[in-house]
Amino acid sequence: MNDALQIGRIGEYLAAAVLEQMGFDVNIIAGKKYDLLVTTNEKMYRVQVKSTSRDNSTNRARKPSYEFRTSHGSSGKKLYEKGEMDIFALVAIDIRKVLFFPADSIKTVTKRVPPSDYLEIDAESKSWDRSVAVQMP
Repeated sequence: MNDALQIGRIGEYLAAAVLEQMGFDVNIIAGKKYDLLVTTNEKMYRVQVKSTSRDNSTNRARKPSYEFRTSHGSSGKKLYEKGEMDIFALVAIDIRKVLFFPADSIKTVTKRVPPSDYLEIDAESKSWDRSVAVQMP
């Protein structure tokens, strides 16, 4: 298995585990524009998982961050269209943490997240709650 596929698969399993720990039913989906189908009491959410194996602090970045390609396609520059999925799960594999973002909130092909965002108390559940809140009619 190549590294990119392995990193992606690890991210899917980590995101699924975090959501299962929150008490949701999670199915890993293959061949769609989303990776996870998450069922809560009220609704189903389509989650696209993006993963990275480490932050960019070793690349002499001005500000260390985790970088995620939030696009798709062979060129890697096609943004997801409205309605293709509901929530992004951005997985930092090295620290085994996940943050969730509403799909509509990410409008660039690269999303940078400071490492400190992952370390806030209850960051995973709070980011999920914020992402779900904007989905409600």
